[in-house]
Amino acid sequence: MNANDSLHPWKVALGSQIRDARKKVGLSQEALGDALGMTRQIVQRYEAGSDAPSVNVLGKIALKLSMTEVNINGYRFAVMQPSELSNVPKAEQLKLDFDKEYVFSGATVKIKATPVGITVTAIAPAVSA
Repeated sequence: MNANDSLHPWKVALGSQIRDARKKVGLSQEALGDALGMTRQIVQRYEAGSDAPSVNVLGKIALKLSMTEVNINGYRFAVMQPSELSNVPKAEQLKLDFDKEYVFSGATVKIKATPVGITVTAIAPAVSA
């Protein structure tokens, strides 16, 4: 197995976003790693696309670098401060049941439980440029 076998386009694209955001805020790989409790080498692997952070680590990176969204494999994920989430009234929090389809202004979400897992299909309308 050669070193480039683990390079997936989405990992490379994510790494590029992390690198661009890090440079924009003026941090070195070492400074970012120190701030997040990881080594410069780990940050370097994320930026090169040879490894990808877990969701929790990606959230910490995004918040540290003031990233408001992350694009992964054609999907756009909003990044919010934990304090922003705590201000959402319980009545506005989302609760979905299995085996149903939900239509929202921004997307249609279908949830289906199967013997091997849960399938969530989200269909969003095309965004015009």
